[in-house]
Amino acid sequence: MARHHPPALEGIGSMIAQSGPPYPRIANCYGGRVTWDATPGDIAQWAKYDLLIGGVHMPATGEQGARLKDVVAELKIRNPGIIATHFASSAPYLHPERNPDFPPDGYLLTADGRRIDGWPGTVMINLARAEVIEYMAVHSAQAKLRYGVDVFVDCMGPAFDSWACNIATGVPYTVDANGDGVADDPRELDEKWLAGKLRLAKRIRELIGDHAVFMDNQGGRETAGWLNGILLEDYIDYTIDSDAPTLKTWREVLEDYLWWSGNCRQPNVTTLQASSGVKPPFLMWKNLPISEQKEIWEKGRSLLRRMRYGLATALMGDGYWSYDLHTRARGQDWWYAEYDARLGYPVGPAVMRPDGAWQREFDAPALVVVNPNDEPVTVTVSRRHRCVSFGQTGTSFSVPARDGLLLLEQG
Repeated sequence: MARHHPPALEGIGSMIAQSGPPYPRIANCYGGRVTWDATPGDIAQWAKYDLLIGGVHMPATGEQGARLKDVVAELKIRNPGIIATHFASSAPYLHPERNPDFPPDGYLLTADGRRIDGWPGTVMINLARAEVIEYMAVHSAQAKLRYGVDVFVDCMGPAFDSWACNIATGVPYTVDANGDGVADDPRELDEKWLAGKLRLAKRIRELIGDHAVFMDNQGGRETAGWLNGILLEDYIDYTIDSDAPTLKTWREVLEDYLWWSGNCRQPNVTTLQASSGVKPPFLMWKNLPISEQKEIWEKGRSLLRRMRYGLATALMGDGYWSYDLHTRARGQDWWYAEYDARLGYPVGPAVMRPDGAWQREFDAPALVVVNPNDEPVTVTVSRRHRCVSFGQTGTSFSVPARDGLLLLEQG
């Protein structure tokens, strides 16, 4: 059953009038299977979420397209507040066999004229070429223009996507975006790819109009005026894992998240995301038996402290939260007791406590505390509260290091 979505509430104190889903706002990243042949059970499963990132899958024929519109309509009847987006494209690479009309000279080449692999199964494309930008923009806008489904574009980071080049093999490569037979300077590539992604974001917005929801993954702040928000993919991981590709402090993550959840078009769908830290092989659904896959899934699902830490951080701002296995295997339908907590709406902004933890009050009434410190902190409240995660009630609660708690006031 979909969660209850009450009418918009008038703001309290310093808050403006609020609308959209109550908190916590839960997203699923890439896992939604909203397809033209979805069953009532499928629809009920995905209607639990407030946001499906890349969860709508485009059909191949006109008849299937008509059915897809019906499926999306049924989804929104079950959950009127849900936003469902199609994985429209990945900006720096594509599947050649799925895009036979892609410009033949639009692929990114090495200095000796070879194509460069991207994410497994894809090939890198040349965002320095105007015809490539136009192709990607038109291709990305089709979800909205043909089926009325909102748009998500992956890999919009404001630099050249060196991380994606031959990612599965690690084979060395050069890049020759201007076709002069000489390897390009990395700084010039960064500038060209930033300019290309800015043109892409602007062109997609022009095509889909002002009222469609347009979201991307890790876009630069320069694109915020065209977006309804971004996916901050794996951002909590950056504060925990020593081998994370982009280490950040928790405060830096919070500041990025608060900026994005406050500086885009409405409705703002900025999503703070984390993975479990359990690292599967590429394409594990092809390369591992089901028993081993389930073992990996369960290990990731059970890392509750990591989930709570990220969820409580997300509740310090006005965005969504998503938690799953790993960037190599996104989208598990994991659901936790904390997701069903009825916090309502915030009564003010998040504030830092004297002990270095942060907290935010909600009108349930409820209090959410996140502790980014290396030591536990003790939270004392004047009325009895119940800890959603552990079930205990009282007026004093210990919040472990790098953890968070949702505390509901008891009537």
